[in-house]
Amino acid sequence: MDASFWEEVKSAKKMNPEQKFLGTIDLFELCRGLVLSGIRNQFPNASDIEVHEKLLERYRLARRLEVF
Repeated sequence: MDASFWEEVKSAKKMNPEQKFLGTIDLFELCRGLVLSGIRNQFPNASDIEVHEKLLERYRLARRLEVF
C-alpha cells in the first residue's frame, strides 16, 4: 500500500460520524454505478428496466452467498 492510501486512512480517522455515513453512501453509489456499467457492457441491448432487474438479481445472489 502506497503513501496515498495511508493519507486517505488518516483523513477517514478525522471524519465525524456524519461524514463517515455520507462517505459510505458515496462509496455505495460508486460501486452501484460500476456494477450497472458492467451489466450494460455485458447486455448492450438491454433496456433500463432489464438492466436494473439484473442489478437486483446480483444483489440477491450476493445476499445468498453472504457477500454482504
